[in-house]
Amino acid sequence: MFERIENIKNFGIFKDFSRPSELLDFSNFNLFYGWNGSGKSTLSKLFRSMETGILPEGYGDPSFKVKTPNGPLTQAALSSHGLRIFVFNQDFVLENIDWSKTVKSVLLVSKEKIEERKQLDTLKGTREKLVLENEETTKKLTAITDSIETFCTTTARNIKQKMQVIDTSDTYYLNYNKAKFRQSIEANVDFSNLSIHILSDEETKKVTEAVRPDAKPLIAINLSQIDEAVVSKALETAVTLLSESIIAKTIQRLKDFPEINSWVETGLGLTKKHKGTKCEFCGQAIPADRIKELEEHFSDHLIKFKARLEESRRVLQALIIDLGKVPEAEIFYPEYRTDYLTTRASLLKVMASFNQEITKALSGLSQRVADPFKPVALISALEKSIFLSLEKDIAVVNQLVAKHNAKTANFDEELKKQKRRLELHYAGQDMQEFKYVDKKADSKQLSIQANDLSKKLTEVTEKIAALEKSLSNESLGAVHFNQRLHKFLGHKEISLTFDETEKGYKIQRMQEGQHAKNLSEGEKTAIAFIYFMTKLKEKDNKMSESIVVIDDPVSSFDSNNIFSAHSFLKTEFWDAKQLFVFTHNFVFFKLVRDWLKGRNKKGKDGKEDKIKSCFYAIEIAPGVERKARLANALNSLIEYDSEYHYLFQMLYSYREKASLNLNEAFLIGNIARKLLEAFFSFKFPRKRSDFSQWMEAGVGDVEKRERIYRFINKYSHNKTIETGDLSIDNLLGESTNVINEILSILEELDKTHYAELVEIVSNDPPS
Repeated sequence: MFERIENIKNFGIFKDFSRPSELLDFSNFNLFYGWNGSGKSTLSKLFRSMETGILPEGYGDPSFKVKTPNGPLTQAALSSHGLRIFVFNQDFVLENIDWSKTVKSVLLVSKEKIEERKQLDTLKGTREKLVLENEETTKKLTAITDSIETFCTTTARNIKQKMQVIDTSDTYYLNYNKAKFRQSIEANVDFSNLSIHILSDEETKKVTEAVRPDAKPLIAINLSQIDEAVVSKALETAVTLLSESIIAKTIQRLKDFPEINSWVETGLGLTKKHKGTKCEFCGQAIPADRIKELEEHFSDHLIKFKARLEESRRVLQALIIDLGKVPEAEIFYPEYRTDYLTTRASLLKVMASFNQEITKALSGLSQRVADPFKPVALISALEKSIFLSLEKDIAVVNQLVAKHNAKTANFDEELKKQKRRLELHYAGQDMQEFKYVDKKADSKQLSIQANDLSKKLTEVTEKIAALEKSLSNESLGAVHFNQRLHKFLGHKEISLTFDETEKGYKIQRMQEGQHAKNLSEGEKTAIAFIYFMTKLKEKDNKMSESIVVIDDPVSSFDSNNIFSAHSFLKTEFWDAKQLFVFTHNFVFFKLVRDWLKGRNKKGKDGKEDKIKSCFYAIEIAPGVERKARLANALNSLIEYDSEYHYLFQMLYSYREKASLNLNEAFLIGNIARKLLEAFFSFKFPRKRSDFSQWMEAGVGDVEKRERIYRFINKYSHNKTIETGDLSIDNLLGESTNVINEILSILEELDKTHYAELVEIVSNDPPS
């Protein structure tokens, strides 16, 4: 049901209506009274837009808000209410009836096919359950889909912000959005194990450093691994040489004094080289036996031994590691520096230990060279751990150098790869916290359920349509229509006949046997109204589930038809879920009003206890601009059986205004004419030909009569406003005087009558 209209803006004559606090909420049955041009048809168009889901053309940018139990209904969501609305107005007539050709067909359900009707009812019950289940599933699916969409948008924005802090020149992340986020995770994320994408704090720091957009030069070093076998063999050789004994006829003194031994050895060599026979030191001849003795002391074996010592020393010297080849950390990219610094410290330490052991061996060899006859003790082997540490640390350094150089050689690609790691890290963190995988799985399951329910709903709907088709009958629609129309009109001159070719009804005058021409406006209105009521029964529609809106169904009727319209309205719409009736005809208003008042339950005190019916007025709001508004109906409309009371109340309410604007002048002109015609026709019952004669009979003052007559003639029934008429402008300024003069005429001619009218309206002032 509709509970109330909160506001209407830019919807035809409803330019800026906002519901006043005193306006009653809608009830089950709602009756509106309003003169032509007050906004009844416009309001019916608003309801019809909610029926069709389409706003009427030519209304610019309209907006409205209607409260329902399911929440507010606005122009932005016309079809979301789930209500069954049926509107009778001129738009309905134009859409369904071509007066020169045919009336659209109506499918009524046959009552005879009992079993099929039971099956149809069962299917409809199934459809209702499926609709509710589908709505609930769709609601859940929409909620989880919206949450995923919001998550993707938010996460994409967060990643964009974090990546821009690192590098503002990267256009990919500068324009990062939800679409890129989706594409990235679909292509790169392992949804079965999100944790593999999440970096530790230390890793995050390294990768963040790695994506800085600053390239470094290549590092031109490659540390060679130490061959343990080569080193061990060299040390073993040195140890052997240092402990080896010399086989020779030694001269004890030379043996005891290595420095003299070395000096004599050098001198012997020089003497032989220069073929000398004298001692270069003392100048005396060197005895031959002395030369022989020295040669035996410095034998070939000793010479070769010393040569082996020198060779061993050369080999060991070559094994000494140049610590200067291990570079400083600053030449590496930031992400490699921490690992390199740790490895470098370890490597330098173990290299120093290695060099220290080699240096000890070299020192021993030097001692033996200086004193070849004296063995030197030396521990032969390096610790195994030294070689293992060297191997490990050199490998790490070389790997870091390789990574560094690879990044430099493929800087852009490597940067992109590291940024992707960081992107997936941020994505993985948020996805894990949001439970993205679970929600996607739920979304997929709900989507499957929704599709399955939609298929079932389609199948059931198709079965219902097929059954309805077999149960429905266009000819049956014509029979029901004709029965009602003949009853409504009181004769059988006009009927509908179903045309199989046209798939619609032809309107025929029975005596002519052909399409009815020259239908009166009353006949057209009767046909349209009966057709609307018949169509409400289409496809077994339930009146108890229907909201019906009827716009002035008696606009062209005579008094007999008005009573028929009331009778049909009362009979057909008694069980309507909600009914709205708009009319300008007071007789019809009174008939419907009395029916609806009787539906309100009376309490013990005589007051209405359970309100099922409410009464309203549609009227032009005071002011310069012409615009409509809704108001509660006055007591003069609800309690009295004549429009005369209402007219008097309206005119009386304007008596204290300083002046009237043009809108109000037109309104008051019509009110005053109808009021005086009613009063004079009763007060002066002798037949008179026109309004001017009634004025002559009732108003003796010629000047007053002329002023009132000109005002009423000017502003009642005129469709245009004349400009440049200064006398009329002056009359507008004196309009309140004219109203008071009209009221004074009534009072002078019948004081008792006037006093009672004033008493009535004083207790029920208009809003």
